[in-house]
Amino acid sequence: MDFKIDNIESYGEDYFGGTVEINCQILDGTVDGNFYNQETEEMEMVPNMTLQDQYAELEYDSGDFDYFLKEEIFSFLDPKFEKYGIPIHVESFV
Repeated sequence: MDFKIDNIESYGEDYFGGTVEINCQILDGTVDGNFYNQETEEMEMVPNMTLQDQYAELEYDSGDFDYFLKEEIFSFLDPKFEKYGIPIHVESFV
């Protein structure tokens, strides 16, 4: 998955430090996605499905997928900030 960081903002300065909010835009990527096969009436896994195709398949039920993508970005960025003891909060959009 390719993403760019649009904005980094620090807030909550206090005795214990603050939090860094990172706003990201997801540019491109693939995911092993699921789609509903109308012939078999079952969900099937499709490897290397583009993010746009997965969103089209999910239609309006994309909340869990949005959360998954945000957590993937978090798991990539968190170790880089954690070594400095800085907690982060990630927001993402496609």
